[in-house]
Amino acid sequence: MISWIIAAYNEEKRLPKTLSRLANELKDIDFEIIVSDDGSEDGTIDVVSMYSNVLSNVRIVTNAHMGRGSALRNGLNNSKGDIAVFSSADICMSHNQVEELLKLLNDFDLILLSKHTHGSLGLDVGIARRFLSLSFSFLVRLLWRLPYGDTQGVKIGKTAAMREIIPHAKSKGFLFDLEVVVHAHKMNRKVVEIPWTYSYSEGSKVNFKAVLQMTLGLLLLKIKHIV
Repeated sequence: MISWIIAAYNEEKRLPKTLSRLANELKDIDFEIIVSDDGSEDGTIDVVSMYSNVLSNVRIVTNAHMGRGSALRNGLNNSKGDIAVFSSADICMSHNQVEELLKLLNDFDLILLSKHTHGSLGLDVGIARRFLSLSFSFLVRLLWRLPYGDTQGVKIGKTAAMREIIPHAKSKGFLFDLEVVVHAHKMNRKVVEIPWTYSYSEGSKVNFKAVLQMTLGLLLLKIKHIV
């Protein structure tokens, strides 16, 4: 079974399209969709509840507002599948894409869908946003010496491996993604980075302020690991 875990904060507008598309694309696969709500203040919980009333394999996990990392961690803890996907409210894949990723997991523990590796394609991504994303990626590689171009994208992994890695990732916010990759690398897990066609939809939480906060957090996290 695939556990598709979506970290969501105030996503009432973007979730309906994503949930509908995912349920359709995954219908021939044993799956569950877990929306791990990060203390939303809008109608996110109501939207997911409406879908869960119709689709038994869609459910919600409610959390206090602590950040993306905390939401993904709690979603994983409540999952039932042997494959886990860490995703966002606007991400969907075709049935064929999912099948190809499942085949790849025969040889790897964790797959990183990357915006910054050969073959990646950004659709309608502004120059400023791409520059910020690349700058953050450069800092990550400089500070952590990781062989991967992008730590912040969608992740697909074997649940057993993820549950061994996650306890080492202490960040509650966006830097949780980085820590997952850092510790997977340290633990010599088999990790592969593959290109991803991506875009930023309206309502995306990725903006200039968020990237600056992540950059500051990145530096503090490195200092913490050194100390």
